[in-house]
Amino acid sequence: MKLTKNNTKSKLSNKFILHVISVIIISTLIFSIILSYEQYQTKISEIKKDIKNTLKSNKSIIAQALWRIDTKALKIKAHEFLVDNDIKFVKITDENGKNIITLGNDKDIDIKNTIDLYYNHNGKKFFLGKIILGSSTESVIKKIKSSIILLVFQALLLIIIMIIYITYIFNNLISKHLVKIRNYLNNIDITKKQPPLVLDRPKNKSPDELDDTVKAINFMREEAHKNYQKVEYQTLHDSLTNLLNRKAIEKHINELLTNEKSKQHYHALFLINIDHFKFINDSLGHEVGDAILKNMAKRLLTLQTNEKDIGRLGGDVFMFILENIGDDIEKAKQNALNYAQKILKTIQKPFKIKNMNYHISASIGIKIFGKESSVETIIKNADNALYHAKLKGPNQIELFYPKMQISTDRRLRIEEVLRIAIKNHSLIVHFQPKCGLDGTVYSAEALVRMKSDNGEFFSPAEFIPIAEEAGLIIDLGKEIMKKVFKFIHDYEEIIKQSTLKNIAINISPTHFTTERFCEEITHYAKKFNIADNFITIEITEEATITDIHKLIDVMNCLKENGFNLSIDDFGTGYSSFQYLQKFPLDELKIDKSFIDEIPTSPQARDIVKTIITMAHNLNFHVVAEGVEYPEQLEFLKKYKCDLIQGYIFYKPLSKEEFLKVLKNTKK
Repeated sequence: MKLTKNNTKSKLSNKFILHVISVIIISTLIFSIILSYEQYQTKISEIKKDIKNTLKSNKSIIAQALWRIDTKALKIKAHEFLVDNDIKFVKITDENGKNIITLGNDKDIDIKNTIDLYYNHNGKKFFLGKIILGSSTESVIKKIKSSIILLVFQALLLIIIMIIYITYIFNNLISKHLVKIRNYLNNIDITKKQPPLVLDRPKNKSPDELDDTVKAINFMREEAHKNYQKVEYQTLHDSLTNLLNRKAIEKHINELLTNEKSKQHYHALFLINIDHFKFINDSLGHEVGDAILKNMAKRLLTLQTNEKDIGRLGGDVFMFILENIGDDIEKAKQNALNYAQKILKTIQKPFKIKNMNYHISASIGIKIFGKESSVETIIKNADNALYHAKLKGPNQIELFYPKMQISTDRRLRIEEVLRIAIKNHSLIVHFQPKCGLDGTVYSAEALVRMKSDNGEFFSPAEFIPIAEEAGLIIDLGKEIMKKVFKFIHDYEEIIKQSTLKNIAINISPTHFTTERFCEEITHYAKKFNIADNFITIEITEEATITDIHKLIDVMNCLKENGFNLSIDDFGTGYSSFQYLQKFPLDELKIDKSFIDEIPTSPQARDIVKTIITMAHNLNFHVVAEGVEYPEQLEFLKKYKCDLIQGYIFYKPLSKEEFLKVLKNTKK
């Protein structure tokens, strides 16, 4: 990276010389002025003194000549005065001021000295007149000018000598080294390893500031290069696993697409997603989750010698590129599927972490690509295939096919409609009654429905998983809570006159375990003036595999604030009987899958009977969901199931239909 054009001339040297010359010239001028002034003052003083002394020494001679009125003698003396180079004017007057002798022109005279002339005769002192001597500074100034010219000439000579000397000294000691340092700095490239800066100086000399500067520059260059490498590595690598990140993998895919040799073959991009990784993180902790991700990275590296082909997309999704898998598309697909099986087998081997073995599985989405593809499309299609693999269940493999795009487009459409519905508060709540064994409505479950602006309905089975994936499940839950609470508030009188004792709301595990959930729902209940024990919170068994202690804290908080608690879909999840007895529950809901098999499966009947008995022993009410046939109802009556929910009594009802039912079930 060059900052400026390299130049061997030293601007600093030129500036330094210019400053030195300026200092010398100014100093010479000041010195000349001061010296000239001092010389001028000294010379004037000397002239004044000489005139004074001349007058003193010749005063008596002139006075005698004047007494005798000896004009000739006076003229001779006057001319003698003018012989002195400093005296330019002589004037002698009598006692009346009359001019006797005048020599020289007094116009150019700027120094004058006058003395009175007296003569003693017979003890008397007679005033005879005056003598005036004058001098001009012109000669003084001429002499000073000559000395200044000489001084300036000497100064110019000194300047020339100093310029030559300073240029030589500055250039050899400083300037040429500074130029070399500048040129070195201009050519530093922190992306490459470069030789250190070395100045051409004697090695046996003691270190000085230039040596310190060179050391500092070399140190900074090394550090900058190291930091660049570090930043470059971090930019292209995942910080946890040290695998390549998405940016680096995209770059590598683009290289395959543009390389002439690679363009002749098909390649495969695998997106590998660890199954149930959220469960691993929630139940075992992030430390174990991170250790599994690191071990997963090491496991994948054993399958591929080229590290450029393996990366981590983010979260629990890894990217794996298999290059040159064939020239025929069908052969390429088969090779990719075979290799995907190899990946799954490698992953299925136990992961040993802190002396514990963990068994995991993964889902794989595959996109076969060649020269006609784009990087963005390849990754998008592989992600599509992964999505469809996960829909089939754990440990599945899916190749991308164009028809998958239709499914993805629908998913995106549903997500868009859901966002708009939440924003516009246009979600619809239906109610499915929970009845006693005789069909009396004692409770109801609030069920959400969604309709687009053009009237298209979407099933909760479609949009609720999408809400989870898109991070909308909490907003969805809040919207349902507020709508249910408003319904209870608006139709309080009808509800009071009916047999309805409570309404249940399903809360996702994600929402249930958020901070301040209990405070949030309590706030809504108080805002709409909901009576204690009128709201039942239903959570699935999935919620019980999170932090048990936190779960119990939330449950206790809800109970203290007047909410009932129910576990939905009981029997299909991971509930531990050890923890079940510690939960402050009011109700268990037997999953529909067991109810469906009551007429045909003795095992299902035994499970249902056991759940009812266990729940009653723990003082829990039991709700059977999905009851549709008389045989199911008779069996549930026999074992005293408390409430029945299903089409045998009521399907999910709109608000208007539900209100009509309530009006017909007065206490």
